[in-house]
Amino acid sequence: MATIEAGRYSAAIWSAAIREAAQVFSAYLTPLGYSLGSHAVRGVQDGETDLSTEVAARLDLGRANRVGELLRRLDAELTVVYRHELVYSQAFVRGKPHIPRYLQMLARGDRRGVPVIIAQRQPTTPENLFVSETVRLSRLVCNAWMSRDSAERRLAIDLADRLARFESSSPWSALRAHPRPALTDLSAIVGGRLISGAVNETGAVAELHRLFSPREPENVIEFEEATEALTFVACNDSRFEDKVFELIVLAWLFQALQSRANAFQIDLRRLKGAGGEPVATATLDDASVEVFFQAAASVLPPGAWQYRHSGAALRAIPDIVIRVRRQGAQDRIVIVDAKNRTSASESEVIYKLLGYRENLRLTPYSAVGVYPSLEPHPRILRLSDGTSRVTLVHVPLRGGRQVATRLVRALSS
Repeated sequence: MATIEAGRYSAAIWSAAIREAAQVFSAYLTPLGYSLGSHAVRGVQDGETDLSTEVAARLDLGRANRVGELLRRLDAELTVVYRHELVYSQAFVRGKPHIPRYLQMLARGDRRGVPVIIAQRQPTTPENLFVSETVRLSRLVCNAWMSRDSAERRLAIDLADRLARFESSSPWSALRAHPRPALTDLSAIVGGRLISGAVNETGAVAELHRLFSPREPENVIEFEEATEALTFVACNDSRFEDKVFELIVLAWLFQALQSRANAFQIDLRRLKGAGGEPVATATLDDASVEVFFQAAASVLPPGAWQYRHSGAALRAIPDIVIRVRRQGAQDRIVIVDAKNRTSASESEVIYKLLGYRENLRLTPYSAVGVYPSLEPHPRILRLSDGTSRVTLVHVPLRGGRQVATRLVRALSS
C-alpha cells in the first residue's frame, strides 16, 4: 500500500473507531470485569480500574512515545548559558584579570595566582531542564507499562531503552541529577521564553511544551491530538489495527440490530471470550439472534478435518458468528470475517471462507468477508453454488452502519 494511502487509511480507521465504535472499543480497551453496558453511574471503589484511568495511562504513554520521536531534534536544540566565575590562574593567565582583587592579594602576600574572570559554558537553561524532566517522567511511564503483558509493554521496553541512552549522553547526563523546579514551574518559564522569542516556537522544545503543559479542566484536547496519542500502538503493532477493524464491524452489527430489533441486549464483558457466551442477543420478529465474538466454539460444529497425530479436530475461530434461531426450524449460522486490508486478494479470502464450509460442513452455509474502504460507496461481490452463499463487501468507513443494516434485514427474512 502506498505511504500516502496507508496514512489516510490509518487516520480513517481510528476516526471510525472513536466515532462509530467508541463503546465497543472502550470496553475492549479496559480489563475484564469492566463494561460500558447499561449500569448506574457510581463512584469508583478502591482497587477498581475505570475507563478514564486506562485511557489516561495510554495517553501518558502516547506522550512519552512522542518524546522518544523528538529526541534527535531536542539534542540539536540544546541551548547554553555563560556564567562568569572568578578563578586563580598559575603560570598562564587565561581570562580577564581582576586587577583590584590582584592588588589586594599582593598587599596581603597571597600567592595563589592571578585572579581572572572566565565565562563558563553551562547547559542549565530552563528549556534544557524542561527537556530533562519530561524525559525522566517518560521513563517512569515506561516503567509502569513494562510490568504488563501487552503491545504497550513491548513499546515501553524499546522506548525506555532509547530514553536511557539519551539521558546518558552529554550534557544530559549532567542535567539528570541537577536540581530543578517542578514540571509546572518549568513549563511556565519555557512558555514565557517562547513568547519572548528566546525559544523557537516551531521547534521540538515548543512541541514538547504543548504536550506537557498543564491544561485547564474546561479545556478539551483537540480530537487529532488525542487520537494521535492514543493510537501510537497501531504504528508499532499492526495487529492491533486489525483488532480495531474487527471491533468496528462488531459495533456496526450492534447498531443495526438495535435499530431493527424488538428487544436487544448487550454484555460487553464478554468481548474477550470469557465463557463463550454471546456478546449480544436480539429478537427480530419471530427470530432470536445471537452474536458471538471470537468465542463460538459452543455454536459451531466440531471440525470434520482432524490432526492425524492427535485425532483432535481442526478448530474454526471466525471473528464474528451470528446464530439465528426460529421455533421449529434448523439454526442458521452466518460467519462474518473482518479483513483489515484495502488491497487484499479477494480470491484468497473467498477460499478461506469456503474452507470454513469444508471443515464445518454447515448446510446451508452463509459467510461474509468485510473489507474497509476509503471510497464513498460499498462494493459487493456475491458467490453461490445454489445452497451456499459467500459475500465480499468493501465497506466505507463512514457508511458501515447502512451495510450492516442490510445484513440484519437478510437475517430476519
